[in-house]
Amino acid sequence: MPSNSPKSNYLVRASRAGDRFHYCWAARRSLLLLDQNSGLERIVIEGDDPAGTNGEYSLDMTEVYRDGFDFDLIKCQFKYSVERVSESFTFSELKDTIVGFAENYRDPANKGKKVHYLIVTNRGVSSELKSCVEITAAGGKAKGRTANSLFQNVKLKRDMLTAFCATLEFRDMEDDLETQFQKLRAKSASYLAGSPTVQSIYA
Repeated sequence: MPSNSPKSNYLVRASRAGDRFHYCWAARRSLLLLDQNSGLERIVIEGDDPAGTNGEYSLDMTEVYRDGFDFDLIKCQFKYSVERVSESFTFSELKDTIVGFAENYRDPANKGKKVHYLIVTNRGVSSELKSCVEITAAGGKAKGRTANSLFQNVKLKRDMLTAFCATLEFRDMEDDLETQFQKLRAKSASYLAGSPTVQSIYA
């Protein structure tokens, strides 16, 4: 397919929208580094801390916190859609991310650490998948096709699966890209003299 075809151009725009969503979210979180009470020590983009852990390919951003805070590490993957926004994600669509998170969770580097996993998306996540994770996290036995798919693909023993599900959060129905950008601009203004321009934020 020619690089300047309508389909190719659309895919490039969609990919760039996803990148900008990731950028806006990460930039807003980075501002917490200026708040000494946040506990945030550093942020790793497209990787883990330490680097080279299992499942690292599933991590778009890792937040590292100082001792004494609720979490040692918060690990995120971003899922931004420009179409099918009204359709909820199913397990099959998030399988690779969740399996990657699970592989990362059982990596020896995370032993003894308070780790939290986030899937951040402007779409919804199916109520069946949310319920399955919540029931499992509470020590119950979820049933149904989604539960079976989760158990078969994640491949963790029962106790570890329960513990893993307790670390997993779906931050769905997030604001669209334009709203995310305006929130970043407003937050940045509190640290700058005057209102920041679009160019200064993207610099």
